Amino acid sequence: MVYLMPLFLISIAYIAGSLFQKMLRMEGSISETVLNGTCVLFLLWELLMLPAIKLLAPFSVVCKIYGGILLAVVIFSLLFCRREMKERLRIKNVLRKEPVVIIAVLLAAQFLYFVFVIPERDMDFTLETIYTTLKSDLIYENHPGMGTTFEHGITFRGKVVSLPVFYAFLARFVPDAAAVLLYRCIPFWVLLLSYFVYYLWAEILFGKMEKRTEKIGLFLGGIGMLNLFGSFIGSGWFFQQMNRGYRGETIIFAVLVPYVVFLMYEIFVENNYRQILWLLAVLLTAFCVTDIQRGFVPLVIVAVVCAILRLAFCIGRWIRCRK
Repeated sequence: MVYLMPLFLISIAYIAGSLFQKMLRMEGSISETVLNGTCVLFLLWELLMLPAIKLLAPFSVVCKIYGGILLAVVIFSLLFCRREMKERLRIKNVLRKEPVVIIAVLLAAQFLYFVFVIPERDMDFTLETIYTTLKSDLIYENHPGMGTTFEHGITFRGKVVSLPVFYAFLARFVPDAAAVLLYRCIPFWVLLLSYFVYYLWAEILFGKMEKRTEKIGLFLGGIGMLNLFGSFIGSGWFFQQMNRGYRGETIIFAVLVPYVVFLMYEIFVENNYRQILWLLAVLLTAFCVTDIQRGFVPLVIVAVVCAILRLAFCIGRWIRCRK
């Protein structure tokens, strides 16, 4: 059951994203819907965590409330967005099977890598935090290594990073397999999210070309090959993706940073200004995932650089028109 968790998370994100996109009167592809829905899941969790931390609420109570919210989101989405979800899931423009087969084989190989290769755990207490939270029913009140109450506690700024506790919520469904969930399933989930983002990039790069399906398949297949071969090098981004996929900074740089680039393209090139709402959602999600220096700040830098490039392009075009 634990190995179905990535599929469960993506399905819930797709359902939640469909509902919130309809509430905002926006449309989006499957990839956009899943990514937007993932941000919604994190933000809903964070909205519960902030008052729960202040009120010292039991973790089990927070989980029950969050579970009730997710159930309500699923029900409302199935009631009001069923037609849009079915329309989005229709398979279109798949002319050849080879790209699909290549991607499927590479995904299977990467999943087996997560299953059989020991993950990188240096100076990481995420698993200990999960077990301590489940055992004590407290949120960031006990030391994850010792199990005893913190002498000075964690600052509120540190408690804002709710990703380890979100993993603890997921571990409540599989309490005997928390380590498998964290080190096998969560990295594969993050990997799938990164493929959703890169598919959006591929649509921009190859969307108007001939044999677009084959080129998109080769693009995603190339990324899969880089992930697999780069995972055996003791440093570098692909090693981080494959061996530390459960960490917050991996989610930032594998999913949120490239998604910010896509959203900035949509805003500045396609003039889809409603995407600003999802850009803000992504920036807020960074607070939930990791600390400000490794999460929010890089996303803001990427957004600012994209804005500067767009401004430079507009100035250059204005100068050419004046000549």
